[in-house]
Amino acid sequence: MELIKKSFWEGKKVFITGHTGFKGGWLSLWLQKLGADVYGYALEADGQENLYDIAEVGDGMHSTFGNILDYSYLEKVLISFDPDIVFHLAAQPLVLEGYNSPRETYLTNIIGTVNLLECLRKVRSVKSVVNVTTDKCYQNIGSKIEFSEDHPLGGNDPYSSSKASAEIISHAYRKSYFCDQGISLATARAGNVIGGGDWGKFRIIPDILRALKTGERLKVRNPYSIRPWQHVLEPLQGYLLLGQVLYNNEDWADSGWNFGPRDDEAVTVRELIELISDLWGESLIWDVEKNNTNNEDRELRLSSRKAESLLSWNNVWSLREAMTHTVHWFREYREGKDMKAVTHDQISEYTKRLDIINNT
Repeated sequence: MELIKKSFWEGKKVFITGHTGFKGGWLSLWLQKLGADVYGYALEADGQENLYDIAEVGDGMHSTFGNILDYSYLEKVLISFDPDIVFHLAAQPLVLEGYNSPRETYLTNIIGTVNLLECLRKVRSVKSVVNVTTDKCYQNIGSKIEFSEDHPLGGNDPYSSSKASAEIISHAYRKSYFCDQGISLATARAGNVIGGGDWGKFRIIPDILRALKTGERLKVRNPYSIRPWQHVLEPLQGYLLLGQVLYNNEDWADSGWNFGPRDDEAVTVRELIELISDLWGESLIWDVEKNNTNNEDRELRLSSRKAESLLSWNNVWSLREAMTHTVHWFREYREGKDMKAVTHDQISEYTKRLDIINNT
């Protein structure tokens, strides 16, 4: 059974791209709690409200603001830090933004990935690389199936196709360069994550919470779309497990991995709205957005049996528990609490439950 070991991470030099983002911020704080020496490289945090600033993510790590497309600067930073393990999260992460800005999406998600992997060829200390992509990298023809790791890659929109491309590029670098260099590389695919500190554009949880706060009507694009919702800590658990086994040069781990929710936890957007309204204690009025011409896939389900079997990875919180913690985080923020402490407390609560599950 593979467990997240503090003894493993303590003192490890870990490089994270995209640490100022929602998922990158939570990962940075978790690694800090594990005692890792963390270095983040990313654009400055976006918006007045963001997890990076509110939870003081940068206080416990090295942090450099830079663009993943700036090859020379990225190379300089990586060679200087000389990391052991790398997590690649820097991306343009939004389907709708991909429609609006396809060129920028392809540059960031494809060339940005190439830049990082090319730089890593010059960093001899690196042993483990986890490239975070998405559940949307699979070819989706609308059939109601679970996507396993051997399902064909594809993408019907700029964002999805950019991430499928990043998967193929990772495979090419693994086979062409990293095997001979002693670098283990895996890709990680998760669904729509939720959690405290997410104020991203075009994302349903921030949109719902903003509507509850202001009393405005919520505009919903696809209320009957089914999505694999899970708390942000669930896939991060998988990334950390991958980082460990890759570091130990386990050849079987050099591949793609799904980290999705339980099979019975996939719900429609409408059901998610109703759950959040119930937990918040206020009713929410919503309308279907008119003139929605972007063709998002209506149903996405991931099979995580590979991770469950080989990594002993499992979801810890149910969807309701994940939403309860998310709502609690935003309530604490609204009341002016210490949000770094609140975030640390939620990580501690999660890991305690994880330990109980692993010891039963």
